[in-house]
Amino acid sequence: MTSLSKVRNAPVYTPPPPKQTEPNTIVAKQGGPSPESPAPTKPEAKQKVGHETTSTFEATAPTPGAPPKGGKEPKNKEEALLRADEVLNPRSGEKRDDDWTVLNDGTDGKATGKKEEGIASAQVKANEKLEKEELAKLSEGDRKKYKEVKDAIGEYHDKGSEQLALQKMLFQGKLPGEKDLKGEGTTLDHLADAASGKDLAKGINRGDFVGTLVREMATPSSINQGSKGTCAPTALSIDLADKNPAEYARISKGLASKEGKVELADGKTTLEREKEASIKDDGSGRSINQRIMAPTLMEFSNGDGDYNDKTGEGAGATTDNLDKLNDAIHGKNMRHESFGDNDKDKALSVIDSELKRGNNVLTGMRFEEEGKQHSYHEVLVTGTSEENGKKYIHFTNPWGTEERMLREDFADRVFSANYEGNDERRNGISLPPNIGGGGLGGLRDLMNVALPAHRGQPAASLDNLF
Repeated sequence: MTSLSKVRNAPVYTPPPPKQTEPNTIVAKQGGPSPESPAPTKPEAKQKVGHETTSTFEATAPTPGAPPKGGKEPKNKEEALLRADEVLNPRSGEKRDDDWTVLNDGTDGKATGKKEEGIASAQVKANEKLEKEELAKLSEGDRKKYKEVKDAIGEYHDKGSEQLALQKMLFQGKLPGEKDLKGEGTTLDHLADAASGKDLAKGINRGDFVGTLVREMATPSSINQGSKGTCAPTALSIDLADKNPAEYARISKGLASKEGKVELADGKTTLEREKEASIKDDGSGRSINQRIMAPTLMEFSNGDGDYNDKTGEGAGATTDNLDKLNDAIHGKNMRHESFGDNDKDKALSVIDSELKRGNNVLTGMRFEEEGKQHSYHEVLVTGTSEENGKKYIHFTNPWGTEERMLREDFADRVFSANYEGNDERRNGISLPPNIGGGGLGGLRDLMNVALPAHRGQPAASLDNLF
């Protein structure tokens, strides 16, 4: 059995001089990879919130391509979560390249077909006994809020996958959940408030919006940038939905409100919904929440640029500007580092140290082909594993997928990291003088390499990766 683990005892990282890199270069082009997909191979079990990889249900876990089975009453929460993920976050096995595999594809609810919706609805009904048992553990007030959220989703459309996602959150222990970073309410408080629809902007259907939030918080890896070049802020929002769903819901709700504004945890930054944000389906492949949130976060994290979500003009976030957004959202000083070609071990030590602390790592990846410009992409590193003597890095790609890549291959591509760190590393680091050269300004310029990304339609080569 494969073991997924946070790597331990990694050394503290002190950054050396980085490789010279042309600053502020927008290199990504619209499109996405179109690798051939051979017959899928069975990936290892991936640890999920709510159950361990040592689950007694591993033996019955579906292989990639196997149809999910719905309608079976679960014996416990562990089995219920496994059944939910068969629909909400199904296993894949798609190969992007040698030793680069898509493990799970939870692309947002629009990708769920009628057959899967029927299976989801059957599983929702089969889960009712366990659902009642878990609801009995909540206060009377929270049970009422849960019903309001469930009714709002059902009023919009009786979509089994979103009802199943709500049950999944309950079984995961995410409801009522902790309070947001401003202390204004729990995850369930914000969902129930949105379910009332009383403060949502004109044109936003409360059931659609709440159902979207529930799906995204139940399975954060399903959050998808679609065809837009917003990989960096989208990856950041995936991390937030994973680590603090209440804050994710609070920010989402504020941006979707009539006023369209929300104050961040730092107490001095107010985000305002972008005028180009599309309430109606714009064909980008994003959920209603991502059509509202992603343009707003992109506008903040692209520095002095003017982002236009309709045209894609102004897309791209530097490592430094992404750090500023990370600081404002979390209300504290986060860290960011940049790495050159000789820094592979150092980059991995940063990642390993953060995983050990239970943190995800926003990581900039570089792709290149002979004679082509570099392409850049941002992902969220979530863990590591070892299988058959090979070591892997696990990451969420903001294309709605959970993936793994051979550790040494991943190290070849890493050029930046945004992460939480700790006080010792944040305050005690000293950088060598006169880093860089050739008029590029060293580390400051390398931190300003842009990180745009597009998923878009399949393309033939990696220079169109984003």
